[in-house]
Amino acid sequence: MAPPALAACTRSSPYIGRSSELDRLVEAVRHPPGTVLIEGEAGIGKSRLIRELLRHSAMADQVVLRGVCPPMREPLAYGPVIEALRHGRERLNAKERLKGTEWGPRVGPPRAFLPELSAVLSGQRRISLEPVEPDQSAEPDASSPPAQATRADAPLRPAQAAEADALALPAQVAPAVQRHELFPAFRALLAAHGPAVLVIEDVHWADSETWDLLLYLCADPPPEMVLVLTCRRPCGALPAHYSALNVSTRMRLAPLDAPQVGRLAAHVLGVPQVPQDFAATLHLHTGGIPLWVEEAMRDVPAPESATLQPALLADLPAPPGLHDAMRELLASAGRAASAAIRAAAILGEPATEQDLGAVAGLPARRTGAAVTRAVEIGALYEVGPGRYGMRHFLAAQAVRETTPGPQRWRLHARAAELLATKSDRKPDRLAHHYRQSGNLAAWVQHTLAAVEQKLATADATAAIALLERVLADTELPDSAHDLFVVRLSRAVLNGITPAETIDRLRAALHHDRLSPAARGEVHLNLGRWLINQAGQLEAGQSEIEAAVTELREQPELAARGMAALALPSLGTGPVETHLHWLRQAEAALGDSVDAETIAAVLTNRLSVRMQTADPKVWEDIAELAQILPSKPQLARAYFNLADAATWNGHYGRAYVFLMEGKRLTSENEGEFLSMLGDGTSLRLDAASGQWAHLSRAADRVIALAGDMEFLAADAWLATGWLSLWQGARAAAAHHFDTALRTAPHNVPVVASARAGRTAMLLAQGRTAAACHEADLAIECLRDKGNWVWAAELVPVGIRVLARCGRMADAVELLQQFEDGLTGKDAPLATAAVDAGHGALALARGSASTAAAHYVQAALHYRQLPHPAEAARAHESAAHCFSHTGEHEAAANQFTAALALYAMLGTIHDVARCQRHVRSYEGAGKRGRKGYGQELSPREREVAMLAGQGMTNHQIAEMLVLSPRTVEQHVARALRKLNLNSRTAFADQLPEPRHAGRTLR
Repeated sequence: MAPPALAACTRSSPYIGRSSELDRLVEAVRHPPGTVLIEGEAGIGKSRLIRELLRHSAMADQVVLRGVCPPMREPLAYGPVIEALRHGRERLNAKERLKGTEWGPRVGPPRAFLPELSAVLSGQRRISLEPVEPDQSAEPDASSPPAQATRADAPLRPAQAAEADALALPAQVAPAVQRHELFPAFRALLAAHGPAVLVIEDVHWADSETWDLLLYLCADPPPEMVLVLTCRRPCGALPAHYSALNVSTRMRLAPLDAPQVGRLAAHVLGVPQVPQDFAATLHLHTGGIPLWVEEAMRDVPAPESATLQPALLADLPAPPGLHDAMRELLASAGRAASAAIRAAAILGEPATEQDLGAVAGLPARRTGAAVTRAVEIGALYEVGPGRYGMRHFLAAQAVRETTPGPQRWRLHARAAELLATKSDRKPDRLAHHYRQSGNLAAWVQHTLAAVEQKLATADATAAIALLERVLADTELPDSAHDLFVVRLSRAVLNGITPAETIDRLRAALHHDRLSPAARGEVHLNLGRWLINQAGQLEAGQSEIEAAVTELREQPELAARGMAALALPSLGTGPVETHLHWLRQAEAALGDSVDAETIAAVLTNRLSVRMQTADPKVWEDIAELAQILPSKPQLARAYFNLADAATWNGHYGRAYVFLMEGKRLTSENEGEFLSMLGDGTSLRLDAASGQWAHLSRAADRVIALAGDMEFLAADAWLATGWLSLWQGARAAAAHHFDTALRTAPHNVPVVASARAGRTAMLLAQGRTAAACHEADLAIECLRDKGNWVWAAELVPVGIRVLARCGRMADAVELLQQFEDGLTGKDAPLATAAVDAGHGALALARGSASTAAAHYVQAALHYRQLPHPAEAARAHESAAHCFSHTGEHEAAANQFTAALALYAMLGTIHDVARCQRHVRSYEGAGKRGRKGYGQELSPREREVAMLAGQGMTNHQIAEMLVLSPRTVEQHVARALRKLNLNSRTAFADQLPEPRHAGRTLR
C-alpha cells in the first residue's frame, strides 16, 4: 500500500507532467516477460504512477498482484511477494495450472507462507526422497537429531510442526539449501496466475531474503508476467547487489518544472492559476517534488490568484512526511556524513567541502569522505564546481527542524564564525546565525548593518520585513528597541508599505518602552508617510505637528517636519500657511551641517516655488545637482518639480525632469519614487496627446498601488480626462470620482477632477449639476489661494456659470483667476485666460471678440502642446467666425481642429468637423471665389493627413470621400505647394505632430 501521506495528498490531484512515463509503462507491461524498475526520490510520484497504470484502460482485464515493502525495523522475509500472492488467491483457486506441479523434497508447496492456499495445494504431488535408515544396532549419537518421517502423509509431531513454521522465516532458521527449492516454488505460484503484472513497491526497504528472491525472479520472470518494482533513489539503504537486477525497462522520474508546479499548486488552492513568480519560488522551495508541492500548499490559505505572492512561501513549515524522509536519510548516512548534511542545511546556501567541514566540526581528513557519502545517498547535490547544497529549501528546513537544539546552536555558532571571515560576508546571514546561536549582541549589530545595506540599495521592502521580524522577537534587548522602531519609521518612507507595518508604528507610539526623542521622530516619519503614500493629509499634518512639538531639542529633525508641512498641494488650508511653515523650517535649519536635513528643506523650498509658479525658480533649478548631491533627494526633487511643472503647463521641462528623476531612481530601484514619477507621466501624456499606451500604463500604476490608492490618484485623473476627450462619459465619471475619493485633500487633483466632471455634466445637458460641481471646485481654489491650479476649471466654469445666468459670478471667477496669475509663470493658465475670455465674450454676445480670444487660446495650447484643448479652442473659434459670417476663417479653424482630432483619434470629433468643413466647401462652389494657388480647406485637410503618413484609402475612409477624390486633392496640393513628395506636407503644413514626445 502507498505511504499514508502520499495517499492522502494525491488522491484527487490532477496527474501533471507524467504522460510520457505512463505511456512508456503501459507499453512495457503489454509485452511479458520482463521487469520494469521505477526509480525516484521520496515524494516524486512513483506510487502515483502505479495507480495511474492500474486505472489505465489497457489494464481493464489484466491480473495485478501487488505488494509493498514496509519500513519495518526487521522486515518479514518474502513479505511483499507473499502479500501479492494473497491478493491473487481467488484467481489462483479458479485455475487448474498447479496440477502436476512437483515441489522440492523439503520445502513442498509453501503452505507455511500461504495457509489460505492449502485447499488448492493439498492435491499436488510432493517428491518423496527417503533418507538413509539409521543403524539400529549403533548407539544413538546425542548430537544427532532423531530420525523423522519424511512421507508426505505422515502426521506432524511437535518437532515437525516447528520445522514447518520455520519455513515462514527462512532467513532466521531455514537452511540455505532450501532456497534453491523455495524460489522455484514461488515462481511456480506466480506463473500459475497466467498473464499478470506483479507490482512490488518500495523495494529499498526490502530485507536481504526478499532481495534475493527478487533477483531470482527478475533473472527469469514467469513467461506471462511483468514485474514492476519501485525504488527510492538515491537511497543509502540499498544492498550492494542492487545493480545486479535484470531490468528490461528502467524509468527515473524527474521533478516537475516550474509551470507544472504552478498548475499543481493552482489545483490544490482551488484557483484558476497562480502567478509565474509564485510558481517559480514554489519550485525552488520544493525542488519540483509533487508531494512536497501539495503538502506546502495545504498550509497556504486559498486567496484570490492575484494576491498570491512569493513572500507567502517564506515561512512555510516543512511537511511531516519530509521530516520522516530526512530522518531516514540522516540515519543511513553515518555520523560524519550526517554532520555534513546538517551543516549544509544550517548554511542554507551552496558551500565548499571545506566550509561544510568547518561548520560540521569535522577534521579535514574526514570531511571529503563525509561529503562524498552525502552526495552518494542524494542528501547533497553538487550545485556548482566544488560547491554543495541541499536539494531544495524545504529539505534543508526539515533537516534543521529535526536537528536537536544544542547541536543546532553549535552549528549556527560555527556558521557565524565561518561567514565572519569571508570577504563577501552578508550582514543578514550573519545576523541570522548569531540569533540562532543565542548571541543577541552580535545579532543586533549585524541586523542594523543588514538594514542599512538594503536601504542603501533602495530595497525598502526587504528592510522593512527584516525590521518587523526583529521587533516581533521577544528576545530583542530593551536597549535596542528604540533604535529599531525609529529605523522602521524611516524605512517606510522609501517603499510601498502594508497597513500592518503602520499599525505596528502606531502601537509603538503608545508603548512605555519608547523614549521621548524616539517618539518624536516616529511621529514625524509616520506623518510624512500618511501624507506622501496614504494621502491622509490632515492626519499626516497632525502627526507632524505633534512631532515638531516633541523635537524641540532636535531642531534639525523639527526642520524636516516643518518643510514637509510647507507643500501647498497638501491639505485645503491657504497657501500662506504653507509659506509660514517654510520660513519656520529655514529658521530651524540655522547653521546645520546635516546634509540630509539641508537637502530635505531645499527640496521642499524648490517644490513650493514651482507649485506657486515662481518665475525665478528656474535660476535655482539650473544648479540643482550641485545643491542636492544626494541621489535619492535629487530624484525626489526632480519628481516634485515634474509634478508642479505639469500643472503649470511647462510640459517640455516636465518631461526633462521626469527623465532625470527616473535615471536616478533606476540606479537605486526606488519603488515609491518611481510611482510618483509614473503618475505625473500619465497626466503629462494625457495632456500632450500621447494616448497610445496611456490606459495600459495607468492600469499598471493602479495595480502597483494596491490598497494605497492615493498613489494611483494621478492615474485615475489621467484616464478620466482621456475618457472624456474620447467621448466615454460614463467611464470618465467613474475615473474622476475615484480620483476625488483617493485624494480628497490634494487641491490640484480635486480642482482638475471637478473640472472634468463639470465638462462631462455640461456635455450631458445637466447644467444645474455642472454648476454645482464648478462651485465646489471654485470654493476649494479660493480657500487655497493658488490660482495656477484653476487652469482646467476656468474655461468650462465660466461657460456653465454663464449658461446658468450667473454672469456676475463668471466675471468674478475670471477676474480672480487673472489676479492670481500676476507675476506667475504658468503657460497652461495663460492659455486658460484666453479661453475664459472667449467663453465670457461669447456669453455676452460678442462673437468676433470671442473668436479672437479662442484663436489666441488655440495658439497657446498648441505651443504647450495640449492638442485636445487646442482642437476645442479652434472649433470654438470656428463657430464664432461662423456667427459673424467669416466663412473662410471658420473653415480654416474647423480644418485645424479636424487635423488635431484626427491625430488624437477622436472619431466623433472628426466626423463633426468633417460635416462643417464640407458645408463651407459647398458654399464656395455656389459662387464663392476660387482659392487660386492657395490650398482650399479640403485640400489643406487632406494634405495634413497625408503628411502624417496616412494612405489615400485611410484618408478616404476618415473623410467619407472616394480614394479617387483624395488622390486629386493630394495632386492639387502638391502642385500648388511645388512639392515632389507627399511626405513634404509635414514641413509645409506645421501642425503639432506629437510635439511633446521630442521633449522627453
